[in-house]
Amino acid sequence: MMEELKNISITGRIGYGIMCLEEYLLTKYPNKDWSFILEKYWQITSLELWDIWMDEVIEIIPEYLFEFDDYESSDFEHLSYENYLKLKEIYKGVGDDANIILKKVYDLANSHAYSSIVGEGKESLEVLDDVIKYLVNNEVILPNIEKVKKFTIDKNNGWGVSYNGKILSKILK
Repeated sequence: MMEELKNISITGRIGYGIMCLEEYLLTKYPNKDWSFILEKYWQITSLELWDIWMDEVIEIIPEYLFEFDDYESSDFEHLSYENYLKLKEIYKGVGDDANIILKKVYDLANSHAYSSIVGEGKESLEVLDDVIKYLVNNEVILPNIEKVKKFTIDKNNGWGVSYNGKILSKILK
């Protein structure tokens, strides 16, 4: 699989990572409504500049969301109180495993931030390999890689083209 991923752009790899995230969440927590979180994650595939996305998404990852005792003592820049409460409800009864996979996919998106892609983009391949191994180790079926093969690394200096990633989503359909 890693050989196939070498030909996929960074945005395509991120899309595949988000597909892995969805598979994990749907397998381990099928009765949760993950749409609010996945709406945020999928936005990156259609953006040209990722700075605001990075700032917004870090605030919805449990490790950072629950770093403070309550909303008032937090220093959220983008997360509203209403969405804070929504996320607390979504994460109720969810283990640290969800935090781990959410963070891994965030790290995948961040793997080439503020840099150019050298060669095959080793950094993102390593992080995506970690995401894939996490699914395999937790007995979660991997998503079909064929869906992202059209996003090739030969476009836009390895970054690939922007696209509406929601078309790849199982959760947002």
